[in-house]
Amino acid sequence: MTPNALEAPLWEYTPELRTYWFAEPEDLEGAASGYRACGAVLGHAILQDCFLTPAFPKAVYTLLLRNLGEASNSQLRPWTGQDLARVSPSIASGLEALVEYDKDDLCEMFPLDWPRAGELEGLNKDGRVAYVQAYIEWYFTHRFSAQIKPFTEGFSAVVGHSKLLQLLVSAEQLEQILCGVEQPLEVGEVRLAARPNGWGEDDGTYLDDFWSVVEVSKYFNGPLYWWNLRRVRLIPSITTPNLIRNP
Repeated sequence: MTPNALEAPLWEYTPELRTYWFAEPEDLEGAASGYRACGAVLGHAILQDCFLTPAFPKAVYTLLLRNLGEASNSQLRPWTGQDLARVSPSIASGLEALVEYDKDDLCEMFPLDWPRAGELEGLNKDGRVAYVQAYIEWYFTHRFSAQIKPFTEGFSAVVGHSKLLQLLVSAEQLEQILCGVEQPLEVGEVRLAARPNGWGEDDGTYLDDFWSVVEVSKYFNGPLYWWNLRRVRLIPSITTPNLIRNP
């Protein structure tokens, strides 16, 4: 790693959103270890039960889950203009205007720095919609791939073993786990995915009581709000879909 890589900012602040997105440092190879360390910090925050200050848009949490392993179908949906607006409102509004623009200087008015920039000229409205969607997908999957890869690798190295985190937690819930931002947890889905390991038929009452306590915590407010936060943070602490009984 070069000295310049240590000094280069890894994140770019968006004042209107008060969130951070990936910067584009000149020495991407040198910055990779910094991004990897950031991802690892998020993973350890989960394991150590520490809350972090909300700093990222939803797309960052979606990227972490998509690259965690066997991502759920909800995490594999196409990226949308709304996702982009939560990262760069100026680019998102520009793409919306591009679709409706009806003058001949389209390429001059909407210069886009990406491999398919030359395809814009002569596109009709339907073609522009598909063009914009392709740009959004490229923005989230390729433009920042050199930053995203080490960042998500650092996160996966710490919590990549958690199947429940991979399959049942949404981007909103991951933000809640990390930052304490309120988002309801579907306890029923977690219970269906959990398979008892080492519990006998006579132990059913204990398991029922366990899930009852987790479920009822959603009604707690005020001084007992921490119960709801702990309920959500239960997900990554179960590292496999098994409830293992201690001897």
